[in-house]
Amino acid sequence: NGCVSLPQRVNVIINALPQAPEVQNATVCGSGNATLQVVNAPSGVGFRWYTDAVGGSPIAGASAATFTLNNVTQTTTRYVAFVQNNCEGPRVAVTAFYFSNVNTGLTINGSSVCADSPNAIITIPISEIGVNYQAFLGTTALGTGVTGNGDLVQLLIPTSALALGQNTLTIRANFP
Repeated sequence: NGCVSLPQRVNVIINALPQAPEVQNATVCGSGNATLQVVNAPSGVGFRWYTDAVGGSPIAGASAATFTLNNVTQTTTRYVAFVQNNCEGPRVAVTAFYFSNVNTGLTINGSSVCADSPNAIITIPISEIGVNYQAFLGTTALGTGVTGNGDLVQLLIPTSALALGQNTLTIRANFP
């Protein structure tokens, strides 16, 4: 019939996608809880946590910069994305690495050496495979750590780092 409406204007806003989050993984030894977290998040962003790298629904109630996994007994990965202006950025994997307990019932043998000996020797008769062993005097690491192989391992401690007489050292055992 030849009738035309007056033109109307409307604004369309295209929002940028948020950047990928910077994350911090967690480690659990034995069993326990792990807190996965986003670090250095820009202000004004929200968070969505997922069990899947692609697709799926966000984990209900998980909208903070941290996400806690309870009773971790295996390495577990979750994914997090920033959300801003209803736009979701790329998901990034965040992992809680699980390691079984390190053997805390170690048998450790010290040694007695003369002051002119280059090293005192600490012997671990039965090491745990893949575990790193390091000797400390207070908070100072001494010598070079060794990795357990299931058999006898020895830590060589430079005598120059020790005082004359008895020195009480701490041996730390941990997974890498």
